[in-house]
Amino acid sequence: MKEYAESQDLKTIADPWGLANVFGGEAVITVDYRRDGLKKALALFDKWMESIINIGFDTVFLDEPHAGTETLKLTTSIYEKYKRAC
Repeated sequence: MKEYAESQDLKTIADPWGLANVFGGEAVITVDYRRDGLKKALALFDKWMESIINIGFDTVFLDEPHAGTETLKLTTSIYEKYKRAC
């Protein structure tokens, strides 16, 4: 779908919708940052991000992070780690 969208001159954006229950969405989750901790959630995000980079996305949209101090810590860690990766 990414290649087709780009062939139609559309910009593609990756979104970790529902990932680790940090971001909004109805995804089936195996890791929940509140239950499993930020370290495990960040490890899952690392796997996801590696896949996104390998696929060739150059933009990631951290959509609808849930409110709270722990979520802020995680999203800040994610941003700082990957701000130049893509």
